Amino acid sequence: PSLNNDIVGAMHFTETGHVANPYSVSHAFETYLRKSGATILKEEVTDIKYTDDDVTVYSGNRETSADLTIIAAGAFSKKLASQCNIKAPLETERGYHIHMADIQADFTMPIASYERKIIMTPMSDGLRATGIVEFGGLNMPPRNKNFDTIRHHVAGLVPDFDTQNASTWMGFRPSLPDHLPAIGFTDPQKRIMCAYGHQHLGLTLAGVTGKLVNKLVTGEAPDIDLSHFDPNRFS
Repeated sequence: PSLNNDIVGAMHFTETGHVANPYSVSHAFETYLRKSGATILKEEVTDIKYTDDDVTVYSGNRETSADLTIIAAGAFSKKLASQCNIKAPLETERGYHIHMADIQADFTMPIASYERKIIMTPMSDGLRATGIVEFGGLNMPPRNKNFDTIRHHVAGLVPDFDTQNASTWMGFRPSLPDHLPAIGFTDPQKRIMCAYGHQHLGLTLAGVTGKLVNKLVTGEAPDIDLSHFDPNRFS
């Protein structure tokens, strides 16, 4: 429904899923963690120092020491890893999206255009269209022409949808050269663990990675061979 009649064919991928509100999912995780006794600090980590005995994380005016520190900061993990003498050739694939809060699409699943290289996803609070892959680091401001490009392609797919009032967003995808994440301990004392570099599949692989990290922390054998994901493989 709503799609341009010029579209003459499509493939239906079954057994897939999407999250209708990623923020609500994150908030639910935070609520569960707090109820389970976790302490969540929303601070910028400025430095990490570790010895054979412990790891000290510096954030703001705070020093926090622990037996184990897990670096799982997505695209922001490169600086933290380097402070722990871990070589992480992590690059940032910047992605863009526009969000049309006033549009309730009459299709119920994400629609990806092979030719236009964008994906439209119905959300609980509107329609979101995403696309673009751009190597731009963490500091360069968003390029407005990329938002215009997405608007152009949405208009080509669903001409009746108004994209001019859409909000815009740009985010960072953490990518490593071999397209594999870094998961595992980095030192013989098992004081530092990494869990980053999931590229475009962060949400998809978050649960799997969480289970693997949990097994490593508790001393259980992982379900898969993690040697391919060794954080030290670039050293």
